[in-house]
Amino acid sequence: MAEMLINIVRDERYGRGWYATQPIKPGTEVLREEPQVHVISRSQRGKRCDWCLRNAEHLTRCTRCLCAWYCGHRCQKNDWIQHNTECRGIAATQPRMPTDKARFIARAVARESEIANLSSVEGKASPDTKQLIEDQVLEAMELLGVAYKPSAYDAACKIKCNAFDIYNHSSTTIGEGIYKSCIILTDISADKQLFISYIALVESCSHRRACLLDHYTFECTCVRCKREEGNDGEVERNMATIKANEQLYNTQIENNDKAGAMETALNLVALYRCSLFTHHPAQGLALFRLGKLQKQAALQQDKSGATLTFAIGSLTTAVQALQICFGPDHPLTKEAVLELQEAEEETP
Repeated sequence: MAEMLINIVRDERYGRGWYATQPIKPGTEVLREEPQVHVISRSQRGKRCDWCLRNAEHLTRCTRCLCAWYCGHRCQKNDWIQHNTECRGIAATQPRMPTDKARFIARAVARESEIANLSSVEGKASPDTKQLIEDQVLEAMELLGVAYKPSAYDAACKIKCNAFDIYNHSSTTIGEGIYKSCIILTDISADKQLFISYIALVESCSHRRACLLDHYTFECTCVRCKREEGNDGEVERNMATIKANEQLYNTQIENNDKAGAMETALNLVALYRCSLFTHHPAQGLALFRLGKLQKQAALQQDKSGATLTFAIGSLTTAVQALQICFGPDHPLTKEAVLELQEAEEETP
């Protein structure tokens, strides 16, 4: 699919630049690959399989290091190429557990050939970033059981500018990996270059650029950054309002304040609409939360009330956005479709 829809061109500025070979509609998946190397987050250990990342009740623990967990023998065997490089070192440093980054570097050494052609921050990193990488490599060396291994430093430099967080269906980070995956979220015309956002778009232009320069060693000149140059104050105020409302929403949900939560959810939809494009995942999730609360309120009060109509409207837009962002088979999309169907069935 990727070969038909995109053309990959290497240049000095963008590295591997992706260009559309034909018009592409939102929701089109142009590329999906399994991670070349990955590591599960410490918070997920014992809850998810270290290889396939599935959430499972019954997991088998590595008997030597007591750190890695698997669905079964097949997953443990598949992960052994990566886990073998770290297993003995983890066992030797018990009860102290390694950081996720040290494990990631150690596991990446085992995949040295697979990440050989990736770009690297080596020679481009700031002194602070270089020191951070060196510290991470030192811990990884302890896991590898050697005084120094050049390939570990090389792996760490490639991880720095090629790794992305791995999320579950609730958009909670469950790990980090080097992988390629691309779903189109807006209309793309033929010959147009494709870009990914890397970081949160609701942050200010100067903050985004600083993060991109530090983490990925390039200065962004995208249309959004150019449009928002010199306008940090307004964007930062909007971002602060979004964060405050997200915290308020979570508190209201915890306190079972459904009426307050619905009002806050409505505010968040409006805030995200001003800051993000229509099919952004955050916008879809915000609409989904709002639609569920509107539906619950309608069913508890009056099935013929206007709230049920509002719920159907919110859930319809949420389903459209989630189908584009995550696909129709994603658990979150299926949940949203079910909520919409239930709301429609209650309509007089």
